[in-house]
Amino acid sequence: MAALICSKPISLAGIVRLKNYRVLSQETTYWCPDREEHGYFLTPVFKCTTNPRVVTAHRWLAVDVLGHMREPTECFYYKDGKWYYAGTYRAFRMDDLTIQEWGLLSTKTTQALIKETLVGRKNVSPQNTYEAGQLYAVGALRVSCVGLQCIGFNNQVYHAILEQP
Repeated sequence: MAALICSKPISLAGIVRLKNYRVLSQETTYWCPDREEHGYFLTPVFKCTTNPRVVTAHRWLAVDVLGHMREPTECFYYKDGKWYYAGTYRAFRMDDLTIQEWGLLSTKTTQALIKETLVGRKNVSPQNTYEAGQLYAVGALRVSCVGLQCIGFNNQVYHAILEQP
C-alpha cells in the first residue's frame, strides 16, 4: 500500500541518499486490486531517436526495459495532484503485450507510450505519432510489461520526505 507523501513537488537532494529510484507514470502503471502493493508498468521495447549528424534521419533502438531496476528500487508516483511513496520494488520482465492487448488499452495509455517511444526524436509531428501508433497496432513495435513486486518500505525515505517544509 502506497503512502501519501505530499501534494507539492519534492526534492530528496541532501535529505536522504537514494541509490535507485523510479517515478512511475499514472497512465502506464497498474496496481493489483487484491494486493495493491504489487503491480506492473508498460514501457516501449524500442525508441526512436534523431541522428545527431543528420536531423532528418531517425533510428530505432532497442531499450533495456529493466535498466537500473535490476536492483531493488524505491518507487514513487504522482496521482491526482499528489505524490506517493510506493515502497521498495523488485522488477521483472513479463511477456510483451500482444496486438490484441494493445487494442484494449485506453487512449491515454497508448498516447503516453507513443510519446515515450518518440521522446528522443526531434520535430515530432502528428503524422509521426499516427505512424508510431500504427506500428504498435500491427505488432512492428512492442510494449513490454514489467512486473513490480514490493519487497519493502523504507521508513527513512518516507519520514525524510514528510519532514520537508
